[in-house]
Formats: sequence, C-alpha cells, structure tokens
Amino acid sequence: MYVHDQEVAEIDAAVQQLPIPQPFTMGGLARALSEREGKPVKLIGEQLGGTVPCGWLVRTKEVDYVCYPTNTSYLHQLHIVLHEIGHLVLRHHAMAIATLGQSPTDTAVERAAELFATSASRRIWREQQTRNQTQPPQAADVIALGAVFSPVPETAGD
Repeated sequence: MYVHDQEVAEIDAAVQQLPIPQPFTMGGLARALSEREGKPVKLIGEQLGGTVPCGWLVRTKEVDYVCYPTNTSYLHQLHIVLHEIGHLVLRHHAMAIATLGQSPTDTAVERAAELFATSASRRIWREQQTRNQTQPPQAADVIALGAVFSPVPETAGD
C-alpha cells in the first residue's frame, strides 16, 4: 500500500507550513504549534515498555498531548513526536483501539503520518544545515549533537 499523489501533495504542503523554530527544539516546535493552532500542544515524555505503541496523540478541548518514549535515541523520539504531530496537523480523527498495543499500523492514516514525520525531519535537517553554514556552531548545538549519539542510559531493573 502507498500514499496517493494528492495525499503526498497535501502532506508536503503541511510540512512546508510547519512552524520550525530556530534553533530547533521539540519544545520550541510544540510552542510554535500551540500559537498557530490556538490551543496548547504539550509534549509528554515517559519511559515506555515494548508492549505499548511508540507514541500517542491525545486531543482534548483544552490541550493536545503528544506522548512519546524517552527510553530511545533522540532521533527516534523526534520521529515519533513528528509522526504524532502529523496526525494533528493533517487533522486525522482518533481511532479507537480495542486492545492496548494492537494499533492498526498499516493504514492510510498511519502511512500519511509516517511520510509527514520523514518529510518534516528532512526539512528540519536542511534548515539546521543552512543555519549552521551561516553561523558558527553554538555550545547548545554541540551538546544537542552529543545527545543524539549518546547511548540511552539503562535503568535499574532492566
């Protein structure tokens, strides 16, 4: 199964309209989306086990919550957050899941969110590269890069 050309065009447009903060942070993206959407978008990071979905978008009248695992690499966390934000900005409707951990992953909605996350990651990367070519690296950039490649710390009981 694939994403249709019209859907690709809509996803590309949504990615181009995504308010990417400079310098990029996931928290900055959530704040920028909150301003644009007129409703808070809160990131909730937690250590999750392997029997639950990677992330969730929980929408309420007052706030949209993007839940993601912290016990994975920064790049994986970012992809999961962007996937859930894809559901938000593409205006996907919530799907009821009968059994926790048995989410339908091969649906048009999920493929669209995956394409959104991948395209948004590429846009963020390109904009960071352009920014880094015009400005010398800042200490925060070096620290953030180190966090990307640092191993995930093991927790007691693992």
